[in-house]
Parts: sequence; structure tokens; C-alpha cells
Amino acid sequence: MLKILLTILLSLFQFNVLANKLTLTICANDVRKSINPDAVYETPSVDIIKIAFKKLKSKLDINYTFDFKPMDRCVNDAEKGQIDAILDVSYTEERSRAVDYPPGSGPEEKEGPCTSLFRMTCSKYMVITNKNSQFEYKGNKEKLLLPVRVARGYSLAKKIEDIYKENAELSKNDLVSIKKLLRDNSGCVVANFGYIPGLAENQFRELLPKLKIHRIPYEARSNYFPFSKKTNITHEQKLTIWKELAKVMLDEKVVDQLRRKYSKLKYK
Repeated sequence: MLKILLTILLSLFQFNVLANKLTLTICANDVRKSINPDAVYETPSVDIIKIAFKKLKSKLDINYTFDFKPMDRCVNDAEKGQIDAILDVSYTEERSRAVDYPPGSGPEEKEGPCTSLFRMTCSKYMVITNKNSQFEYKGNKEKLLLPVRVARGYSLAKKIEDIYKENAELSKNDLVSIKKLLRDNSGCVVANFGYIPGLAENQFRELLPKLKIHRIPYEARSNYFPFSKKTNITHEQKLTIWKELAKVMLDEKVVDQLRRKYSKLKYK
């Protein structure tokens, strides 16, 4: 009888251990590789994942790999069930048909941009013009200097295309857009300034003396870690992960460490 009882207890223990072991394929929009194809993929978002998953070790033992693709392909793969989650992405209605966002996302974010309790990060998109430009952005999204340049991987790009039509100019990243701005001496750039103060400017710091970064954000939005609707991850496991990810950027020491680490990176 005792032997049977021990066998049952051991089976339950093994089941619990296996139930807490997860394997995730995470799709990421690899911005650094679009700047330098030989670069190792490093962004604060990856560090946030590492920090959160390490803290979750006692609850969930997560083994994960990254799949680096343009964002539209990440969403397409999520729809097919070929990946489990997408790294650090904002809410759109189109994406929500392929992935599950945490509670309080998108239309449920009632208190305004970047107020969701389950956001992973908060990004601000800023307007940039030439230093000598007399233009001053005051919050009217339909009155920017033409052409309006934006990186094609951003969900914001479609909005800008809808507003500015042929006067919208898409590039592969913010740095390319800014170089075109300076080359042509016309128009503006709407660039992603991320969620760590001062970090975005690092990729074009040598060009900063020639640029004017306007004070009012063009847009601010929460970014999340949504899961494919076809993943095997349970809702309870998703909630556990979302809660831990949301805690990371609230730690001032972690934010400072990320700022110091990534301010040293070189961009080409």
C-alpha cells in the first residue's frame, strides 16, 4: 500500500514539474539587424524577457528561442500557430485577430496611453525636423512637414500612410529616415523613442546637432507580449508571465542598468 502511495505521489510530482516547464518560440522585429546585418540581436526587450523569466523560475521553467522577422511576418506566423508569442508589440485590431493581448489592452486601456497594468513597455513616437526648421509640432497629427518619413515596421506607419497618402515615405528604420531628412533638407521623421529616456538618440547621436526633436509626442502607446491564439500556453500561465513582465520596468535599478548597457552600443 505504501509503495502504491509513493508511486502516486511521485507521479503527481513529475506531472507538476512537467506542467511548469514551457517551451516558447518568440518572434521579434529585429531592428538592430536591419541597421547592421551582422549584429547580435540585443535590445532592452530581450533583457526584460530574461529578467522576468529568471524570476519566474520557481513557478514556470521557461525555455525560449527567438525567431527574427519583420513584424507583419511575426503576426502571420502567430495566426498560423508557428510561433507562441511576439516580443514587445503594440495593440492593433488586425493583430488582435491573431494574438491574445493581456487584460486592459487596446480599447480596454481606458485611462489613456501607457496606463495598462500589463504593458511590457511604453513607447513614444517623436517628431524630428532639421535643426533650422521654423516648424513647431503642437499636436495636430494631420499638419506635419512633408514628406512624412516613418519606419515601415511600425504599426503607426499605416496610420501615417492613411493620412498623408503619397506624401508618406517608408524606410527600413529610423536612422535611414533621419539620413533622408538631412539629405533632402525637407519634411520630417516620426521616430520611435522607446521606453528608456535618452536611449533612442544613441543610434543617431552623431547627427543630433543637426536635428530638432519636438517636445510633444506624436503618439504614445503601450507595448505587450501577446500570445498566438493557437499556442498551447494556458491562460493562467499567460497571466503569470504578463504580471512578471510588467514589474520589470517599474524597477528603477533595472532601467538604469539597461540605459548604461545600451548607451554603449554602436550603430552603423
